[in-house]
Amino acid sequence: MLAFVGQWGVLVVPLSVVSVLAACRQRPARPVVAPLVVCANLAVAVWLMKHGVGGTAPRSGYDAVFAGGTGFPSGHATNAIVIWGLVLDLAVLSSPRLGALLSTGRQRWLVALAGAASGVGVVGLGHHWFTGRLRTVSGVRW
Repeated sequence: MLAFVGQWGVLVVPLSVVSVLAACRQRPARPVVAPLVVCANLAVAVWLMKHGVGGTAPRSGYDAVFAGGTGFPSGHATNAIVIWGLVLDLAVLSSPRLGALLSTGRQRWLVALAGAASGVGVVGLGHHWFTGRLRTVSGVRW
Protein backbone atom coordinates (compact mmCIF):
# COMPACT_ATOMS: atom_id res chain seq x y z
CA MET A 1 0.00 0.00 0.00
CA LEU A 2 2.83 2.42 0.81
CA ALA A 3 4.51 1.85 -2.55
CA PHE A 4 2.04 4.28 -4.14
CA VAL A 5 4.04 7.14 -2.58
CA GLY A 6 6.70 6.59 -5.26
CA GLN A 7 4.39 5.67 -8.16
CA TRP A 8 4.59 7.90 -11.24
CA GLY A 9 0.83 7.93 -11.73
CA VAL A 10 0.29 9.19 -8.19
CA LEU A 11 3.11 11.73 -8.27
CA VAL A 12 1.99 13.36 -11.50
CA VAL A 13 -1.18 14.75 -9.90
CA PRO A 14 0.30 16.85 -7.06
CA LEU A 15 3.29 17.81 -9.20
CA SER A 16 1.02 19.10 -11.98
CA VAL A 17 -1.22 21.00 -9.57
CA VAL A 18 1.58 22.79 -7.72
CA SER A 19 3.44 23.48 -10.98
CA VAL A 20 0.44 25.28 -12.44
CA LEU A 21 -0.26 27.13 -9.18
CA ALA A 22 3.35 28.26 -8.91
CA ALA A 23 3.37 29.34 -12.57
CA CYS A 24 0.17 31.35 -12.07
CA ARG A 25 1.63 33.04 -9.01
CA GLN A 26 5.10 33.69 -10.43
CA ARG A 27 4.05 34.23 -14.08
CA PRO A 28 7.04 32.65 -15.88
CA ALA A 29 6.85 29.14 -17.34
CA ARG A 30 9.77 27.92 -15.22
CA PRO A 31 7.60 26.20 -12.55
CA VAL A 32 6.04 24.12 -15.33
CA VAL A 33 9.15 23.47 -17.42
CA ALA A 34 11.49 22.60 -14.51
CA PRO A 35 9.43 19.59 -13.32
CA LEU A 36 9.30 18.24 -16.87
CA VAL A 37 13.09 18.47 -17.14
CA VAL A 38 13.57 16.95 -13.67
CA CYS A 39 11.20 14.06 -14.42
CA ALA A 40 12.88 13.33 -17.77
CA ASN A 41 16.32 13.31 -16.14
CA LEU A 42 15.02 11.21 -13.26
CA ALA A 43 13.58 8.60 -15.62
CA VAL A 44 16.90 8.34 -17.48
CA ALA A 45 18.96 8.24 -14.27
CA VAL A 46 16.82 5.50 -12.66
CA TRP A 47 16.95 3.46 -15.88
CA LEU A 48 20.74 3.80 -16.04
CA MET A 49 21.15 2.89 -12.35
CA LYS A 50 18.90 -0.17 -12.61
CA HIS A 51 20.58 -1.45 -15.76
CA GLY A 52 24.07 -0.50 -14.59
CA VAL A 53 23.84 -2.10 -11.14
CA GLY A 54 21.44 -4.88 -12.15
CA GLY A 55 20.32 -6.04 -8.70
CA THR A 56 17.99 -9.02 -8.62
CA ALA A 57 14.44 -8.95 -7.24
CA PRO A 58 13.21 -11.37 -4.55
CA ARG A 59 11.22 -13.41 -7.10
CA SER A 60 14.57 -14.49 -8.61
CA GLY A 61 15.47 -16.32 -5.41
CA TYR A 62 19.00 -14.95 -5.44
CA ASP A 63 20.07 -11.69 -3.81
CA ALA A 64 22.81 -10.31 -6.08
CA VAL A 65 23.95 -7.10 -7.73
CA PHE A 66 25.49 -6.85 -11.21
CA ALA A 67 23.39 -9.89 -12.11
CA GLY A 68 21.32 -8.30 -14.86
CA GLY A 69 18.17 -7.70 -12.83
CA THR A 70 16.17 -4.50 -12.36
CA GLY A 71 15.25 -4.95 -8.69
CA PHE A 72 17.88 -2.60 -7.33
CA PRO A 73 18.09 0.33 -6.81
CA SER A 74 14.49 1.23 -6.07
CA GLY A 75 12.92 3.53 -8.63
CA HIS A 76 9.92 4.06 -6.34
CA ALA A 77 12.04 5.38 -3.48
CA THR A 78 14.07 7.56 -5.85
CA ASN A 79 10.88 8.96 -7.39
CA ALA A 80 9.39 9.62 -3.95
CA ILE A 81 12.43 11.52 -2.72
CA VAL A 82 13.04 13.65 -5.81
CA ILE A 83 9.47 14.36 -6.86
CA TRP A 84 7.98 14.95 -3.39
CA GLY A 85 10.90 17.32 -2.74
CA LEU A 86 10.04 19.16 -5.93
CA VAL A 87 6.33 19.20 -5.02
CA LEU A 88 7.10 20.74 -1.62
CA ASP A 89 9.43 23.35 -3.14
CA LEU A 90 6.80 24.33 -5.71
CA ALA A 91 4.08 24.39 -3.03
CA VAL A 92 6.15 26.85 -1.00
CA LEU A 93 6.71 28.92 -4.14
CA SER A 94 2.98 28.96 -4.93
CA SER A 95 1.76 29.98 -1.47
CA PRO A 96 3.33 32.31 1.12
CA ARG A 97 1.27 30.58 3.84
CA LEU A 98 2.78 27.24 2.96
CA GLY A 99 6.19 28.88 2.94
CA ALA A 100 5.69 29.87 6.56
CA LEU A 101 4.40 26.40 7.47
CA LEU A 102 6.93 24.29 5.56
CA SER A 103 10.40 25.23 6.71
CA THR A 104 13.37 23.61 4.99
CA GLY A 105 13.76 21.22 7.92
CA ARG A 106 10.12 20.13 7.72
CA GLN A 107 10.42 19.64 4.00
CA ARG A 108 13.45 17.39 4.52
CA TRP A 109 11.59 15.28 7.08
CA LEU A 110 8.56 14.93 4.81
CA VAL A 111 10.73 13.90 1.86
CA ALA A 112 12.61 11.38 4.03
CA LEU A 113 9.29 9.99 5.25
CA ALA A 114 8.01 9.65 1.67
CA GLY A 115 11.19 7.82 0.60
CA ALA A 116 11.06 5.49 3.60
CA ALA A 117 7.34 4.78 3.11
CA SER A 118 7.88 3.97 -0.54
CA GLY A 119 10.86 1.75 0.27
CA VAL A 120 8.94 -0.19 2.90
CA GLY A 121 6.02 -0.50 0.49
CA VAL A 122 8.03 -2.08 -2.33
CA VAL A 123 9.74 -4.44 0.11
CA GLY A 124 6.31 -5.45 1.41
CA LEU A 125 5.13 -6.14 -2.15
CA GLY A 126 8.16 -8.34 -2.73
CA HIS A 127 9.79 -6.16 -5.39
CA HIS A 128 12.96 -5.48 -3.36
CA TRP A 129 15.06 -7.22 -0.72
CA PHE A 130 14.96 -6.00 2.86
CA THR A 131 18.38 -7.37 3.82
CA GLY A 132 21.83 -6.04 3.17
CA ARG A 133 23.16 -9.44 2.08
CA LEU A 134 23.79 -8.32 -1.46
CA ARG A 135 26.26 -10.42 -3.39
CA THR A 136 27.88 -9.94 -6.75
CA VAL A 137 27.40 -12.56 -9.45
CA SER A 138 30.71 -14.11 -8.43
CA GLY A 139 29.34 -14.65 -4.91
CA VAL A 140 31.68 -12.17 -3.21
CA ARG A 141 29.91 -10.75 -0.18
CA TRP A 142 29.57 -6.97 0.12
